[in-house]
Amino acid sequence: MDLNSRPSIDPVAAGRECRKSAPARRADRSRDRCGRRWPLPAVLCLIAFLFPSSARALDVEQIQWGYDGQVVANRFNLLSVLVSNPSPQPFDGRVQLQKSNGVQQVDAPLTETLYLAPHSSRWVQFFPYTKLDSEEWSLSWRPASPGEYALTKPGKGPPACILLEEPNSLSTTGGALKRFPDNLFPAYLTATDGLASVVLDHVPRWEEGRQRAFIAWVRHGGRVHLIHTAQGEYPQFTGLLRALNTTRAIERVGNGYVHRHPLKRKEIDKPYVDTVIAPGRDPAVVAAEMAATSGRAARKTDTNDPEDQRIFSFEWEGDAPLLTALKKMTRPDHRWLVIHLLSLAYLLLIFPGCYLIGKRFSGDYRIVFGVLLTLVALFSLAFLVVGRRGYNEHAAVDAVAIARVAEGERYDVTQWSNAFVTAGGDYTFAHQGVGRIYSTCQDEEFVRHRIENGAEACLIADMPPYSSRSFGHRALVPAPVVSATIAQWETVVELRQETMTLRDMSVSTTPPLPERVLQRLTLVKGPQFPREYREINVLYGRRLYSLSENADRLELKSEIGTLTTFLKLDRQFQFGNYLDPFSEQSQTPQNLFAGLFEPLVARSVNITSQRDAQKFALPDDRVRLLVYAPMPREMFVNNQKLGTQRGWVLYCLDVFPPES
Repeated sequence: MDLNSRPSIDPVAAGRECRKSAPARRADRSRDRCGRRWPLPAVLCLIAFLFPSSARALDVEQIQWGYDGQVVANRFNLLSVLVSNPSPQPFDGRVQLQKSNGVQQVDAPLTETLYLAPHSSRWVQFFPYTKLDSEEWSLSWRPASPGEYALTKPGKGPPACILLEEPNSLSTTGGALKRFPDNLFPAYLTATDGLASVVLDHVPRWEEGRQRAFIAWVRHGGRVHLIHTAQGEYPQFTGLLRALNTTRAIERVGNGYVHRHPLKRKEIDKPYVDTVIAPGRDPAVVAAEMAATSGRAARKTDTNDPEDQRIFSFEWEGDAPLLTALKKMTRPDHRWLVIHLLSLAYLLLIFPGCYLIGKRFSGDYRIVFGVLLTLVALFSLAFLVVGRRGYNEHAAVDAVAIARVAEGERYDVTQWSNAFVTAGGDYTFAHQGVGRIYSTCQDEEFVRHRIENGAEACLIADMPPYSSRSFGHRALVPAPVVSATIAQWETVVELRQETMTLRDMSVSTTPPLPERVLQRLTLVKGPQFPREYREINVLYGRRLYSLSENADRLELKSEIGTLTTFLKLDRQFQFGNYLDPFSEQSQTPQNLFAGLFEPLVARSVNITSQRDAQKFALPDDRVRLLVYAPMPREMFVNNQKLGTQRGWVLYCLDVFPPES
């Protein structure tokens, strides 16, 4: 080979090579060394094999809203999610439930710390506060392998009537009742707002915590309906569930009831559920009533009175007036005259002030900008000082609550609070007790930070200086229990008719019907009875009564009327202003707390509409004592940085006459 000879060069190829950039030429050389480019799927598979944490970490396999697939509006509800870990690596992170209104995220996200072994699954439960039909919910997880899953929208409905069944049950009978796996029953009483009654035909295999929660729910006012097992016998319970082993057709357990029905689940049809099980009535009484009134009932079903529909069409939000009133207690009392004068002076100094200064110094921009920055700094400081004085520079928490005696020395507390702070930062809101559930009850505003789920539940919120944060929560709180006993009790049956004023006309909402009313009542106060209280009443049947105090006794004073009369629903509806008694009052904290007694009473008996008020009736074997008293320290927020705390609590105590 001639060393002086040179290979021929293709001028077209040489021009193409010259036009390539340096990175492109380096990439071509790299491909030449490797021989060929790897296909993209192979690269992704190699990355997933070498770095499994970058693959999808969790799968959502099943979702259970509430107890029957629905949720109760304006209440804390149960959400059960079955998540699985399909990867060969364990998942150790946070699972987060977030609410949105279709446009943006709202409320604070609920978070749960989760450890899930490889190729395993687990049920995770949240307790979201639901309000509107338009709410959307999503589940996400962090930090490794972040992902998100959009949950199905829940339907809205009343508290559920369900059949508890064993997990993975293959039975297909009992279609008249919604089913709920017994392993998903929550371990806290505070998560049972959406549950009305339970049908049982077996003994659930529960640990002590779930047994305690179930019995607490029954004693709190729940209804259990026992039916026959497949062998034709009633289930026999042990442990804490022994209280369900009754012998009567209907027997009271605490404030609740246990019913026995000699039927199997396949023998229960929808009419029986609607007329007996759901309302908790005696089957013999229902059968007699249906036989006696079948003609009248049929005729009543056919009627469609527009006036009656209009009376029953009003509904309202149970928590809105409470949170609104609490927020009003920290409204600023600013020196508005000073603020307005400062604003006017600031505007005049900016223009024409800076303009005139610029002309005076021949347009020297350094002087103009120096004066402008000085004015901004001085007036910012002035507005800060004047704005602070409106709040008296004190952090404070205002709260109201409904407290029902649970078990032992504990209350089931539903509480609403508003915290005002003077210094910005992350604030932790936590209370005493177990089974704590939190929500900011928001449907418009996103709250930075989170709500911790589980045993150490709390609300952590990022709050700017001189701002407030309202929120609600439930918990079982240890505190000295208010008690009373009946010393004298007498009732009579009278014909009563309820009327209400609608558009300046008296409208009869019920026909004259026999009704049992209180004739005489004397209560003896217990040792922990509040010494100070603002209101004290007693509820019997459909009617509210006032009491008078005589030493250690409370005696029947006078009848106030039905809850419709007491809550002044006719006047509120005329003005479109339900349970807002503050428009004509001086909005001082004392008046605001006093005006919240009526909304708390309505919330304590789950009245959310005019129809609810018409239908409400307490069982006639008890009276309910309602005491509106100052809040004990056991219900305050456990945070010393929040300063002064004040509040009032509505004690709801069911009192039974001595058994004869």
